[in-house]
Amino acid sequence: MHPIKFGLFLPTGNFAEAKAAALQAERDGFYSVSTNDHFFSPLGAHDTPQLECLTSLTAIAAVTSTIRLAPAVVSASFRNPALLAKISSTLDQVSAGRFILGLGAGWFGTEYAAHGYAFPSTPERLAQLEETVRVVKAMWCDDEPTFTGKYFSINKAYNNPRPVHKP
Repeated sequence: MHPIKFGLFLPTGNFAEAKAAALQAERDGFYSVSTNDHFFSPLGAHDTPQLECLTSLTAIAAVTSTIRLAPAVVSASFRNPALLAKISSTLDQVSAGRFILGLGAGWFGTEYAAHGYAFPSTPERLAQLEETVRVVKAMWCDDEPTFTGKYFSINKAYNNPRPVHKP
């Protein structure tokens, strides 16, 4: 049986509070800290402050040393898969291998429309998510990452440095 690990969901609208919470969680022995990948809060009013997920976790990585960083979860359709591979590789490098990439297909249609993103059907978003995983994995692992799918393609999309983590 695997040991139970606990993570802390960070405040999403104020970096000073998120940083303080992350540092306290690290001192208290938590396994990870997380924040969500939304442009505005899905739980609050539209004007509830909301920091960008991966930028926030990168900043938290720079001020912590042991706690893992886990978005809850990255919406695959908010970023081109090749860009997401590069961002996540960089975050893993900055954190010395402490980044955990969680991916989802997205669900908050109002948020997509407000920010100019297409919001395809659930089956199409899931197919795009599957291709995103394949692109990210190729860019994390392959010497000459190449992939051609229905939605995305890369051709020798070199990604150096690669993440510290090996999938």
